[in-house]
Amino acid sequence: GIGASVQLGVGVIGIVAKKKKMMRMANLGIQRSYMNAIKNQINPKEKKKLSDEVELPGLKNVESQVAIPMLFNNELIGVLSVESEKVNIFNNSDELLIGILANQTANALQNAKLYQLEQKRKIELNKAYSELEMLNTTIEKKVDELVEAIKSAPRKVILFIDELHTIGAS
Repeated sequence: GIGASVQLGVGVIGIVAKKKKMMRMANLGIQRSYMNAIKNQINPKEKKKLSDEVELPGLKNVESQVAIPMLFNNELIGVLSVESEKVNIFNNSDELLIGILANQTANALQNAKLYQLEQKRKIELNKAYSELEMLNTTIEKKVDELVEAIKSAPRKVILFIDELHTIGAS
């Protein structure tokens, strides 16, 4: 199914994800029959260990499957898997088309991820800007208060400040 999780290396999709290589399966029914025959030959103690089958996404009676890794800069984004209940239905042209879809999907997913990160960054920057704006307003208010305090201070202090300023400028 869409958005399903598969353990790396488990099933066709998990193997494609692990190896980052395309895989086309033509007759999965025979492989399932073979695996069931092997399971039936195992003694009962070992059979119990194998009874815990992993539920994988996809068709229950799949016969053909093409799974292609969705890569962006060689980073795995996901796996695009196309299945059919018909035996050996996919050919090289299908692989090419599915590969194009996989690449386009990987690019779209990566762009969506980057867009989300950019939106989050924009919100954070707007918050920081608002906080700085409030801080600047507070500082301006404090400076205005200090200037008024200095202006209303006795003349002696103002002369003293002016003398220091003059001495410092020499």
